[in-house]
Amino acid sequence: MNLQLGDVQTTALIPLAVKADETLRKNPRIRDSKAVEIIRHLHIDTKQYDKFLTHEGVIARTIMLDRQLKEIVQRHPVFLCEIQAVRFNYNK
Repeated sequence: MNLQLGDVQTTALIPLAVKADETLRKNPRIRDSKAVEIIRHLHIDTKQYDKFLTHEGVIARTIMLDRQLKEIVQRHPVFLCEIQAVRFNYNK
């Protein structure tokens, strides 16, 4: 598959590539099997997207957002159920 990506598409691909690369490391700080699956399916070489500072920034943001989301879910578990119900009804 030979993808022709514009600037916007390339920029949007960066976090996905970084998460896939991190997941495949020996001791990953995050795990995103869906990112790995998508990158493999698209046959994308992630080296050009995964620079050191970009990598660390994406991983740090992912960890922070994950912690915040877990905290919100713990404080408001009913809210998560409501979101799922809305999503389920929307996808019908």
